[in-house]
Amino acid sequence: MASRQQFQRLESFLDDGETTIDSYSTDDEVGVLTDRRVVQLATTGRDETTTVVNTTYLDRIGGAKIEHKTTPGVDQETVVSGIAALFLALVSIALLGVVDGGGLTGVLVVVGLSVGLIGLVLLIEAYHTPDGSVRIVLQAADGDAVWQTRLDEGQLEFAETLSKTVSNAHTPANSVTRTVGT
Repeated sequence: MASRQQFQRLESFLDDGETTIDSYSTDDEVGVLTDRRVVQLATTGRDETTTVVNTTYLDRIGGAKIEHKTTPGVDQETVVSGIAALFLALVSIALLGVVDGGGLTGVLVVVGLSVGLIGLVLLIEAYHTPDGSVRIVLQAADGDAVWQTRLDEGQLEFAETLSKTVSNAHTPANSVTRTVGT
């Protein structure tokens, strides 16, 4: 996550009259939502030697698109398949004590180890689920993206606050209304 130093550095880009509403941080960037704009500070390069500050004014924004991908649960079918494969591997290895030597012993060892390895991979894959995320795209009135970022699922509240702030930046007098049907 971003350091306190990055937030302090970002604050130096804010005007004294601006009101900070919310903020976010990722591994390589921090951002602040104010009553007038979104300010994003990203550090890149070796030893974080390059700093880029982007500013997007709320009055330039025509809409906000927020895509929330939740963290999926454990894949139950893969868990069952993994357990079945491990059981078959155990049976294959247990049959070694019953079979009298020869080529069948080698086959049972190879099958047991292979199926056991497949079972372990299936179990690991079933529990390895991608983290959820929130993708935010601020669009101009013509639909072009003017600002975007991807945050962890835990920062959904920032996206919601940003959407409300963008909406509030456009007073009802500025919005286009049309009567549908008569």
